[in-house]
Amino acid sequence: MSKINTFEELKVWQTSRTLNKRMFEIFRTKQDKNTGFLINHMFKTSGSIMDNT
Repeated sequence: MSKINTFEELKVWQTSRTLNKRMFEIFRTKQDKNTGFLINHMFKTSGSIMDNT
């Protein structure tokens, strides 16, 4: 995992985590068959965006 070195990087990370949490809430309220897949995918990919740098 990379370090967050600047304030801008921190803001990007915080924004991505907030968006991820909100998307989870949207998908969690759905009752269709694909929801389970989407939630599992989100959990698997919800690590820090800094991991990919």
